Amino acid sequence: MLGNILFAISAFFLFGFLNVTSSPMPGGDRGVGYALMMIICGGGFFVSTGLLAWKLGANHCFDWLGERSRVLLLLGWFAFAISTMGFEAL
Repeated sequence: MLGNILFAISAFFLFGFLNVTSSPMPGGDRGVGYALMMIICGGGFFVSTGLLAWKLGANHCFDWLGERSRVLLLLGWFAFAISTMGFEAL
């Protein structure tokens, strides 16, 4: 049940993040709100996907990776998170 909730929260933050980044950054006070929304959606997506990966790993969903599944899961999620944050910086 928690995994489904984390998936929905991740999807919510991803939708917000994609909605914000679909338009060019405005100037003035709207630019501050735009930047704040990017930080909130990007950070929320970062945290919620991390928790989702942890929950799936705790439920042994990645046992097919072998005995180093936790290390591979951490590295895979970290690469995913860094690429997402790099996209936010563009």
